[in-house]
Amino acid sequence: MDGSISILYVSPHDGAHIKKLALIGAVAPCFTKREDFPYGIDKLAVDDLIRQTYEDRPSMLRNFSEIFFAAPEKLSPEFKIWNLGLGLAASSYATIQCAIELRDADLRKDLANIQVPALIVHGANDRYADLIWPKLCMRISKVHSLYKLKKLVMVFTLKNERELTQSLSSLFLD
Repeated sequence: MDGSISILYVSPHDGAHIKKLALIGAVAPCFTKREDFPYGIDKLAVDDLIRQTYEDRPSMLRNFSEIFFAAPEKLSPEFKIWNLGLGLAASSYATIQCAIELRDADLRKDLANIQVPALIVHGANDRYADLIWPKLCMRISKVHSLYKLKKLVMVFTLKNERELTQSLSSLFLD
């Protein structure tokens, strides 16, 4: 959601007070399929996540978080508990509202308004956000030639820290 929030923040301001933008693991322009947008997941799948949140939020979070890692079976039980704790720290209301926003948001017009250089960092093994997302962001944005695509896993762990830092440095230290 952080990428979507960044896009919504930068878009209406024509780059005022913003020199550069980094979109890390952004599921933009749309998380769900639409009549004129065949990419993403079905809206019914998000509706099911919302239903699961009402019924058994900890179970939904545990299951949903599995998609964030390239090899969840290699994670320690302690790491999985810690990751679940991060999700449970948010309110149920916030979890549901985030799911609704992911389901309904369409950022294509907002992306087209972005006028600042940007870096897209996207996970090559991302199970929800296929590599089509950053490619679409690059195509829709007017500054597509300034975007760079870096392949990482969706959740950026310490294994990716150096590679991510180098990517961000190339954008922000120019």
